[in-house]
Amino acid sequence: MQDYYEEMLKEIRQMMAEGQLQEAAFTIRKELSMPYIPADVEPQLKELQQEVQGRLADAREVHEPTMEELLQGLKGSQKKQLSCAYALSERNLRSCLTEIRNYLSHDPCPEAAGLLINALAEQEIAEEFVFRKNGLEYTFWSDAVTPVAQSSGFRLAMQLLQQKLQKEPAQLEMGRSILIHEAFLELPLSISEEEAAPLAEQVAERVEELLHAGQTRQPETGHGSASGSDKIR
Repeated sequence: MQDYYEEMLKEIRQMMAEGQLQEAAFTIRKELSMPYIPADVEPQLKELQQEVQGRLADAREVHEPTMEELLQGLKGSQKKQLSCAYALSERNLRSCLTEIRNYLSHDPCPEAAGLLINALAEQEIAEEFVFRKNGLEYTFWSDAVTPVAQSSGFRLAMQLLQQKLQKEPAQLEMGRSILIHEAFLELPLSISEEEAAPLAEQVAERVEELLHAGQTRQPETGHGSASGSDKIR
């Protein structure tokens, strides 16, 4: 388990060294939202978070995208939608509820929509939205949505996954990424505590499948690849 945290801190510092500040900020934020953080790791994460936030603030002084630019980016490619949704999730969304309401109701990128719904919930914005996904419509009040980090079902699933994969740091990191991805895709619904155990088991099985697929392809391509963003359910 300790190997995982050492590697994770190393990766964050590498991102910062390479100027990938948004990615580093997201990783730190994700780790700090976890139900368990070793006592010696949490201060390091918070110190890195302060440094990243400071460097991001300096970068914004050079050019910080306006709300209009970010909202316009929601009309772009899925990658563009995701990056703009992440940036918007750090802003006060009360000034652009009409645009977000329109975005969510027109089959948006699911991952980007999850980020925005989670941000609306975190900011406790008491507004009604319609979210269209895969031909289905979900009507919800954002202040009634449970943010991913506060979901008891998600936290329990993460604990169970950590117990299952704690001896395999690389597999644990992949599993955590898949589980977080699943939790955001589930929004505006939440993972229930009853769903936690089977979901953790599904994630562990998915990790094994991805690793096996990568090993199977390796002789043909010279390298294996596995993505933690595949949908499970």
